[in-house]
Amino acid sequence: MSKAEPFYLRIAAGAGVFALSDLPTSSVAGPTGVLIVPPWGWDEVASYRSRRTWAERLAAAGHPTLRIDLPGAGDSDWGSDSPGLVDRWVEALVAGAAWLRADGGAARVALLGIGLGGLLAEEALSRGQLAEELVVWGAPPNGRHFVREAKAFAAMQADRPIEKKRESALPEGWLEAGGFVLSAATLAALKEVKGEGAPSDRALLIGRDGIVDDARRERLEAAGVAVGEEPGIGWGIFVGHPETTVLPTAVESAVRSWLAEGSDRPTASVVASSPGVSST
Repeated sequence: MSKAEPFYLRIAAGAGVFALSDLPTSSVAGPTGVLIVPPWGWDEVASYRSRRTWAERLAAAGHPTLRIDLPGAGDSDWGSDSPGLVDRWVEALVAGAAWLRADGGAARVALLGIGLGGLLAEEALSRGQLAEELVVWGAPPNGRHFVREAKAFAAMQADRPIEKKRESALPEGWLEAGGFVLSAATLAALKEVKGEGAPSDRALLIGRDGIVDDARRERLEAAGVAVGEEPGIGWGIFVGHPETTVLPTAVESAVRSWLAEGSDRPTASVVASSPGVSST
């Protein structure tokens, strides 16, 4: 089993993105490194243990793997009121992909985006070609859809006294869902996120308990990407609760097999560097 190494990726005038690397124990790393892009809010907290297990198993299978805390969350810098937070999220992905190539020894990079992380991975790809492969699990189709879901979740809590007290303390236009906050500026920026980018080679689309986004598949295929699908049964237990989260065997096995199939594919001409990015 690999031992996760914590460090900070430095972007945006030296501010830090907290990262954990899980590297293969063999002397020769596999050709594909994996950047796990987390979901947002409660889903991020609930799935933490399962994402750690996933990273360990990916490393055991020979894949240099990197987990990050999105800016404004976990142990990364910034806060809910930080300006340009969506741009910082995208910069964190660019920095993570660059680290996997430069320090993780990866010849190819796969972005494994979960929930909002999947949409952010597509948004990062729309701004520059940084990965050959993309795995998306349970991602919203666009930022407007994500905001509607977050607002619906917040509305389910609205009648609880503690939630009313929290909501009344927020600045106008802000949103609190499950104890996690998005500013008015971040909500506005998210609504503009279309996430229409594509990897240079192939993608695996994992549904949310059987629901697969056909429009996403058609868009990627139109861009010349080879697309595979997996129903994604088990999303509910993956993000249900921090103490009972489970990494579904079918999903983990499908991703591992899919990554192995790409091990002999040629590396495309990909740019995954970001000016001023370093790790400490």
